[in-house]
Amino acid sequence: MRNAIFLLLIVILLVSPLVIFCFAEETTSPTPVTPERKIIPPARRQLKGKTFQSSLGEIYLPEKFDSSAKELSLLIHFHGAGWLVEQKLEDAQRKCVLLVVSPGGFSSAYSRLFKESGRFQQILTEVLQILKSNHAIADDAQWHKIGLSGFSAGYGAIREILRRPEDYRLINFVALADGLHCSFDNPVQRTVVPAQLEPFKKFALDAVRGKKTFVLTHSSIKPPTYASTTETTNYLVKSVGGTFKTLPAPRKDERGMKLIRSFEKGGLHIWGYSGETAADHMDHLYNIDRLFKYYN
Repeated sequence: MRNAIFLLLIVILLVSPLVIFCFAEETTSPTPVTPERKIIPPARRQLKGKTFQSSLGEIYLPEKFDSSAKELSLLIHFHGAGWLVEQKLEDAQRKCVLLVVSPGGFSSAYSRLFKESGRFQQILTEVLQILKSNHAIADDAQWHKIGLSGFSAGYGAIREILRRPEDYRLINFVALADGLHCSFDNPVQRTVVPAQLEPFKKFALDAVRGKKTFVLTHSSIKPPTYASTTETTNYLVKSVGGTFKTLPAPRKDERGMKLIRSFEKGGLHIWGYSGETAADHMDHLYNIDRLFKYYN
């Protein structure tokens, strides 16, 4: 049953321009199966913020953005429809600059964006120049805080950025919505490849020490060929010397998601949810504003 659900996720990725998700290291196209619950995205609203185009995606300035500020915060989100992520930023009442990067595809498509040394720094400079040339910010404005967020396959880009020390030191905040995967070291025992999670482990350790903020959610989907978000967060929590607090019974929140476990220490926050369907996976994107609220 779980394998069939996993196949459904990949099918929807291939056939839907709105519901863009995929979290595999790599996989093949499967046979369609019937979804257990219909995927219903939030209603699209008319926002009052400003948009600009960059080489990687759309830049968004929220309605209450302070254009006179000299020190700016930037949030770069990977994987998800731009309009949806922009709405979620407004819902979280964040006033930072937002860049949404969403070429679609597997995690490797996102990793390739930052394989070249210096690419991340180029993007930071480009966004700043675009905003200045459009008189959207002060001429002497500079980046003060930089955050990264990703849904599903978007973690591929974040992993590449965090791997480089010169980029890692710039990042204050990372949020992953049901999107942290890696290959198996031992497929039979389903043990993870530590090297693929090393950048996230380092960030988690810094978060526990109060130096960074790292917020993650995971579903209960179990992919057959690579590590699930449950397994990768298990690894992170163990790496920081912690254990999950398991709820005696799933607690359904006001948005319908059922929390089954959590871990909180310093700036590291992880929430685990039940749900093994495509709709359950998409819920993590539709509720990503909860994660954005931790970006201060």
